[in-house]
Amino acid sequence: MSTKMKTTDTPRVFEVIREAIPVTSLSPVRDEQWKYTDNQGHKHYWDDGYPTLKRSNEEEYYCYECADTHEDYSLVCVFCDEEITPGTKPPPNYSRFVTGMVRYLVDGEDVSEEEYRSYLNDG
Repeated sequence: MSTKMKTTDTPRVFEVIREAIPVTSLSPVRDEQWKYTDNQGHKHYWDDGYPTLKRSNEEEYYCYECADTHEDYSLVCVFCDEEITPGTKPPPNYSRFVTGMVRYLVDGEDVSEEEYRSYLNDG
């Protein structure tokens, strides 16, 4: 994605190029419409988090595949400690885009962000 700007009071051409990186996942995603009633009648749901669930059985382990530690845990009802597995749905079949590297150019030449802003301010 590129933005070009030419000012009328200077012959300079200012350009910002933002790399758009496609991100696709094969993992299931949270179902924000999920609702569940446990065996004791407690209602569970998504509301910018799971307000009626807490983490339990937390265990840290080392992953040899990525050479890092991870945390494994289960979610349980805050009232009765029944283990609850929140609902998920398949991942979307499209890519999202996130911003990657950003380049700043003045008259087609790469410059730092500070130089770019300085050129803009000085005209």
